[in-house]
Amino acid sequence: MKEIVNIPGFSQLSKSQQIEILNLKDNFIGLGKSSKVSKGAKNWDEWVGHSKLGEVPSDVRNNMLELESSARAELQKAIEERLKKL
Repeated sequence: MKEIVNIPGFSQLSKSQQIEILNLKDNFIGLGKSSKVSKGAKNWDEWVGHSKLGEVPSDVRNNMLELESSARAELQKAIEERLKKL
């Protein structure tokens, strides 16, 4: 969420549009509970892994970085589409 609210144009949206953006499926990537807690608000390039489960395997990290980049682009597109309707 911290990163999304800083995407250009997000602050110009109405509160209901902001909530729509935050709830888009592109914003969610499933993780187990302990991994999700360990990762917190860190990006995939910042999070090295879980203290007890170990480092994130490089192939998983690379895949997640691609998904994160794609999600960011989709969120930007969704914001721009909503701004056109204002």
